[in-house]
Amino acid sequence: MIASLMIYIFLVSAGVAVAATVFERALRATLLPARLIWAAAICLPIIAGVWSARLWGARDQHPMTRSSEVGQDAPPLNGAESSASRHWGPRQFTVVVSPNSNSARFDSMLLAVWLGGFLLTVGAFCGAGMRLRRVRSNAQVRSIAGVRVAITPSTGPLVVGVIHPEIILPAWVLDLTRSEQQLVIAHEQEHVRGRDPALLAFAAVAVAAAPWNPLF
Repeated sequence: MIASLMIYIFLVSAGVAVAATVFERALRATLLPARLIWAAAICLPIIAGVWSARLWGARDQHPMTRSSEVGQDAPPLNGAESSASRHWGPRQFTVVVSPNSNSARFDSMLLAVWLGGFLLTVGAFCGAGMRLRRVRSNAQVRSIAGVRVAITPSTGPLVVGVIHPEIILPAWVLDLTRSEQQLVIAHEQEHVRGRDPALLAFAAVAVAAAPWNPLF
């Protein structure tokens, strides 16, 4: 089941990525933002994977009842009806997987790899967040072109913060001309207005949820 779920999520991701690329080109041709397209492309494979896992779980908990069991309390059928029921009646198909079978061991191995990748990915993102937090705590806050920014020795330009985004600039920006500084800040403000840090955080959650998926 784990292998089937992984393949299913990968195939959905591939289809969604192709569709998102086409839509992105169409939106860029009309000068419209394409961020929501990729946000949806991140959401859909996760939703599809969760939904398919729920369906498989429900199917395993409520297997089909054999027609012979359904008909125990029913009145006896005549010859023609009995013959039709033998040929057309629904039949139960059940696959029992033993805990010691190769399929169960393979699923356990894939689940362990999945969990290990999840923990490593979360650890990497947490480490990056802590490093950015240290950089931000040592930054010098000042106003450039009427915009509050944080100046660091070499980190940036970038925007950090999901709820309250903040612009971080490297010290070399101070050596630029005023028009160049305004251009850099205007570019970062576009990231703030587009809520790009929130989109990147959501993408990080998707990567952590399926670290084996190369399309995330």
